[in-house]
Amino acid sequence: WYWGDTPGIHADARPDIAARKDLFTILYGGTPLIWRERPGYGWDRRRSRLLQTVHDTTPWHAAVGFEELLDHAFLSQDMVLQRTRFTGGYTATINFANEPRTCADASGNEVTLAPCGFLAEGPGILHARLWQDGEVFTRTEKEGFCRLLTVSRRQIGPVNVDGEFTAFRVSPDHWQGVVEASGTTVVDLVELTGCPAPLVVYDLDGVGTPRSLCDVENPNAFRLTTKGARLFFAVVPQDVADPVSAYP
Repeated sequence: WYWGDTPGIHADARPDIAARKDLFTILYGGTPLIWRERPGYGWDRRRSRLLQTVHDTTPWHAAVGFEELLDHAFLSQDMVLQRTRFTGGYTATINFANEPRTCADASGNEVTLAPCGFLAEGPGILHARLWQDGEVFTRTEKEGFCRLLTVSRRQIGPVNVDGEFTAFRVSPDHWQGVVEASGTTVVDLVELTGCPAPLVVYDLDGVGTPRSLCDVENPNAFRLTTKGARLFFAVVPQDVADPVSAYP
């Protein structure tokens, strides 16, 4: 890559090329090149698209950036399905087509990749944009981090969500997250965080002292209801719960 050929450069005139640039970055485990301002995406013009590049490429690069690329293979005659394999047991499978494509994953199990989708997996990481029941969903799970994006209500791992859900570990007994979703998101907090019950969830609205949403009576099916566009939250064990501790 060079600075005149980044995803953001192509975003206005050829968004399809911008999408492929992201896919090639995943395929080869590379570092994304991003102009924050013009002539790239522009933070105030295409912030959501800039963040999509970040979310799509950086988790995988963090996993394989110091691994060796061992081989590359075409998985279909039209060459739109491609796979790379890295040391450490990591593989990335990419669908460059504009329609869903089904193939075998690295373990031989059948999987359907979304249009311009991917499945990147290895020890400690699952990073995918897949196709199921006629819809796209994105799933990124690795140690201390979970991000899910759906277009309708779906159960993905420990979360039942209709929209976007992100959670990350701040310290061994402290998680934070944000929900941008319709209705109520149901989360298995014990599975998500690995923290033992009982737990306390705080509403981090950014104003004053964090408010305790409640002590969690059922940590295996906790309900987060979005009151507006977003809900920022923190999860801590009850025995260390403190409003101030909810912030980093």
